[in-house]
Amino acid sequence: MPGGFQNDLKKLAKSHAVQLQEQGAIFFAVSLTAAGRDEEDWKGHRKCIAQFEVKSGGTPARVVHVAGAFRFSEYDFFRAWAMRRIAAERDETVDTDCDKEYTDWSALKSEMDQLMTP
Repeated sequence: MPGGFQNDLKKLAKSHAVQLQEQGAIFFAVSLTAAGRDEEDWKGHRKCIAQFEVKSGGTPARVVHVAGAFRFSEYDFFRAWAMRRIAAERDETVDTDCDKEYTDWSALKSEMDQLMTP
């Protein structure tokens, strides 16, 4: 997702923009930025969300930020290289032999529980 969200997601959101708008859709924005506190990273992340809203033709009722993970076990050589570089730029040490989870699963569960409560 460097620089934005997947095109397929944008197309899906655009094709259902009216329904998503009417139903007050919540956008779960998964990005490693959500694991950090760097204001420049967050500025870029907010820009990606704004671009997604323009391309998809709608604005979600709410955005929930989900930190995601480093999934080196799933990366090809080039993605692994890029992710190591991103981590190094942020003084983050990563072990490419292990995946690293950043998602706060209990916070995400709370968000989901709120959605399911009328």
